[in-house]
This record gives sequence, structure tokens and C-alpha cells, in this order.
Amino acid sequence: MTVRFDTAWENVCTLAAEVSHKGLDVVLVRDLVGRLCLVIDDHGTSCLPTALDDRIREAAGPFAAATPLFRASEICSMHSNGSTRIGITPTS
Repeated sequence: MTVRFDTAWENVCTLAAEVSHKGLDVVLVRDLVGRLCLVIDDHGTSCLPTALDDRIREAAGPFAAATPLFRASEICSMHSNGSTRIGITPTS
């Protein structure tokens, strides 16, 4: 079955609203190549909806990002660990 981007977007928006209604802050992201993922602020909670990664993949179809779910706690821990930082040197 062919899934159009507009339909995938609406499906993931509905899923994001469902997660938001559970009291979690959520951001729907469309990356530069048109793939969709959710970023969830999971600080202070351990109760994310079950199988959320799979539900995002199902809702987005071919427009799902390779990593469809990012947790803020994981993103923040990546940046607080000095060994995972990437130095960028400007070029002239």
C-alpha cells in the first residue's frame, strides 16, 4: 500500500497528540530528507507508551526516520559526556 507524505504526517501528528495527552512534552520533527521522528522529554518519568518506536514506524510508513524516537534524557546525556562531543573547526 502506498502511503503519501501528507497521510504519514497526519498519522504521526495524531500519535504525538496521544503522547502529549499523557503529560509528556513531544516534538514532531521532519528532517532534511523528509523523514519523521518524535523527540520526547522523558525527564521525571519512566512511563513512555509501550512499543512507541514501532508505532511511529507504522504511522509514518516509508517516511519514518531510521531512529523514530529520541528521548531527551538520552540526548542530554550524550552532550554531558565529554567523550561524545564532536569538535568542529571552521574552514575559511
